[in-house]
Amino acid sequence: MEWTRMQRYGGELSFIMADIDRFKRVNDTYGHSIGDKVLQEVARTIARQCRESDLPARFGGEEFAVVVPSEVISGAVHLAQRCRQEIEKLNLPAKGESIRPTASFGVADAIGVACADLMVERADQALYRAKAAGRNRVESCSTRGADQAGGTGLNPPLQ
Repeated sequence: MEWTRMQRYGGELSFIMADIDRFKRVNDTYGHSIGDKVLQEVARTIARQCRESDLPARFGGEEFAVVVPSEVISGAVHLAQRCRQEIEKLNLPAKGESIRPTASFGVADAIGVACADLMVERADQALYRAKAAGRNRVESCSTRGADQAGGTGLNPPLQ
């Protein structure tokens, strides 16, 4: 719907993909009921960072997405960074232990993209770059300029 609106009326549109880092380990170690609680808390954390006009959703498995209408990619990267930082603060009890989830994010915009599926694919590629670069980070892809990758200052490496 937002893609159609942007096509018809113009404006900006960005898309965020997030994936909980090493989530399979949570399910394998603590069981699927604890894994479900982690998914719920991460989803709530992402939703709390979004504006009323943003559209957060579970994308599948341990992946989440946020459609970010009327926002240039730098604003969407900022939103993804806030989400990442808030997820990193979670401390979830599990069987006498503590789960400290992290998530990796990929961000893309609609500039120069022919269809919504290609924007999603670009965000997914940026997400894979974030995973490959060490996880718990944000990477982005835009034709507006150079990709906003690790060396630009927008996505500093994490300790």
